[in-house]
Amino acid sequence: MKFNQLNNEIESIPNSHLNLQSEETKIIKSVDISQEHTNRNSFILNTELGSDPLDPYMPSFKIDMPFSVSSSTILDVFTKVASRKRFQVIEKTSNIATAVHKEGYGLKDILLCCLPAEERQKGIMSAVRLSISINERNCTRTIILKGIYGLPHTICPVVEDFKNKIGTALEQPHEDRELYMNVSKEVDEETIMTCKHESSSYYQFHKILSSESYTLGKTIADFLTSFASQYRNPEESVLLLPQPIESIKVIVEDSVEALFSHYNFGRSNTESMMHFCRPAVEKYVYGKLFNNLFDIYKAKSNALEHKFLEKRTKILELDNQEILEKLQINEKYRLIGIPQPYAEAIEALKKLEQTCVPVEKLNCLLTMVGAMKTCVLDYSKGKDELNSMDDELPVLMYIVIKSQTQFISAELALISDYVATKFENEKRIIINLEGAVRYIADELE
Repeated sequence: MKFNQLNNEIESIPNSHLNLQSEETKIIKSVDISQEHTNRNSFILNTELGSDPLDPYMPSFKIDMPFSVSSSTILDVFTKVASRKRFQVIEKTSNIATAVHKEGYGLKDILLCCLPAEERQKGIMSAVRLSISINERNCTRTIILKGIYGLPHTICPVVEDFKNKIGTALEQPHEDRELYMNVSKEVDEETIMTCKHESSSYYQFHKILSSESYTLGKTIADFLTSFASQYRNPEESVLLLPQPIESIKVIVEDSVEALFSHYNFGRSNTESMMHFCRPAVEKYVYGKLFNNLFDIYKAKSNALEHKFLEKRTKILELDNQEILEKLQINEKYRLIGIPQPYAEAIEALKKLEQTCVPVEKLNCLLTMVGAMKTCVLDYSKGKDELNSMDDELPVLMYIVIKSQTQFISAELALISDYVATKFENEKRIIINLEGAVRYIADELE
């Protein structure tokens, strides 16, 4: 059996490890990029600034704050401090703000512009940047304020004043920050151990997401209605893929940000719940929209699914060993003597149908691959491993056929669009399975 075409497709994807970065790392890198752009035009201290966002050449300040201090509050403090120190905010988003020093220019400053750069040291504009990121692992909001270019003695008063003023945000009356009063009071009454329990945490988030009395709940309700209306025709919506699932990703991301900003008030028990925030939001939103979304992917994969089902029906008339032989699986991977070869992997793939959350479907695929390789290790008592692509693909075809998963090609297409380019190793698994399905449908006799 030849798998050259499939192997070429698989090998086109680089084999790298999963690279997950925290929000804090992303913020630091974004500051680095801005510094590199600025350093080419800066002669501060006659030296090039280091790549570390907290290098010693520029005043800087970093602090982790509880979620009781919202991003808007932090930005307000920064704006007021900048104004007092004669800095003007020229860029402002939900998590980044940049301010430059407002210099008073005279004839001397105009003449200085005609001199070489080394001679106009006094005319350099100073700027600071505030970055706000969410550290989901530690349940904190990370704030970094740093001079990005200019004169350190001009930037230092801004950093010091901001450092002193940001602490006052925690002294606001508690009721002013209580946006989800009813829910949070109930959470206060629970024990820490209860809040760590996954089902209890999901329930608390569900109460917020489903209630239109909260801004977040109303926003999600409007999105659900709009999505069902916009993509009511699956056949026409196929042309818009992956736009439907991308729009769901956006609402999930915004909802997670809102929950981290307003729901957690620095209480230890609610902090423990925040580990389940993103899974809870995805479970709620995808649960409401899965039928609409999956109908689109079924329409996309209809032709391939029909051919695959015809081939699968014929192959399933054979017994297990005959199927293994027909697929030309290497004899040492046929697990001869075992009544149901690769039973654990088959059961893992069947669970695709039992969840409507893409990340849980992805976990089913990862579990299936792990079980497939484990079956070989157990059978050979650790002597053989399933590593070669030529050996893996036929075994994957056997598992796909025996699992009898409904709409397998639609399931894989949905997971593929959900993963996009985020996780390269996971993407490789999906492409392997898609290749197995296509080979069965188009080439297997």
